Formats: sequence, structure tokens, C-alpha cells
Amino acid sequence: KDVVVTTDIIVGFPGETEEDFQATLQLLKDVRYDMAYTFIYSKRSGTPAATMDDQVPEEVKRVRLQTLMDV
Repeated sequence: KDVVVTTDIIVGFPGETEEDFQATLQLLKDVRYDMAYTFIYSKRSGTPAATMDDQVPEEVKRVRLQTLMDV
């Protein structure tokens, strides 16, 4: 029986550092998922994450998403 391994990845969650992102990128390369559904974190009013410190700039989120999609 065939097995398909997929994952969902959100880039740019508040507090995500470059080191965190690089670890995610390395995991993606190591595991070699059959499919990775990748998204940019978007702030939702009224959620705890919307008011967290260390919000990731939009441009950084876009670059990180593209980097993951290029793997």
C-alpha cells in the first residue's frame, strides 16, 4: 500500500526567528514530504497571536514562503 506524507507549514508566525525558519527549511529538505501546504501567517483580530510581540514583517514572510516553495 502506498503512503503519502504531507504537512502544513505556516511561515511568519510572531516570534519566528531566522534560525527557526532555517530549521523548518532543513526539516523540509530532510523529510522530503510528498506535499507541503505552505501559508503565510496572517494576523486575525481578536486572537492572542495578533497582539504578540515580534511580529514578522510582511516582506520577510513573502521571502520565506517563496524559499519554501522553491525546495
